[in-house]
Amino acid sequence: MAKKALKSPDNINGVQKSTRVKYLVQRLTYDGFVVHHYTYMVRVIQEVEPTCFEQVVRNPKRNNAMDEEMEALDANATWELVVLP
Repeated sequence: MAKKALKSPDNINGVQKSTRVKYLVQRLTYDGFVVHHYTYMVRVIQEVEPTCFEQVVRNPKRNNAMDEEMEALDANATWELVVLP
């Protein structure tokens, strides 16, 4: 006859908690981040994604990025411009 597992915080519903985990994650904290990580996260949150082509074209940074991408595609010959049928 198999032994019945005892219910404890380490054994709930027959599932045994790993003993290899040294530091359990209780909640998400940002205590370990350094200042440049905080800065990056803030910049990502503040950046507003454009919702239409006109917004992209009006933004010089995004417009330049589009131009660079098109130049790279052309330089690598990964596409060709064709007339619509």
